[in-house]
Amino acid sequence: MMVDLSDKYNTPIPPDLMPDYLKWVQQQSQKKGYDVRLDAKSYDIQGLFMALHKGEKGLYDEKTGHSTDRFKKPNHISFSNESMYAKDGLEGGKWTYTDKGTEFTPGKTNYIYNQANDIFKYFREREPSIKLNLPNTEVST
Repeated sequence: MMVDLSDKYNTPIPPDLMPDYLKWVQQQSQKKGYDVRLDAKSYDIQGLFMALHKGEKGLYDEKTGHSTDRFKKPNHISFSNESMYAKDGLEGGKWTYTDKGTEFTPGKTNYIYNQANDIFKYFREREPSIKLNLPNTEVST
């Protein structure tokens, strides 16, 4: 069961931008078919909104529905060293990109918040094209 970090690791929304943020949440929720505020359990959706509001590019892939790792919270199952929260002892996993494909090796923090079986299951079901490196770990398939 995932630890809920909805109340932590959230980029503040200035009061004057709150109406825009709420409109964006509503639009994203309609597009995805669920309340995207639920993603705040493991993702700084406010940070994503603020970066998009500032005009930053390359933060969201419309085709896959994936957002950048930059705003993943430490409890996200694929929390990586690309997250802005991967500091102060929070060691995220590492993505490796090769001509053979993409690989993910979990870091210490991935194991603090998630069991190896849960990590394995997540990648098998949601990221089957990613090679998962679970060193010295037994998982039940």
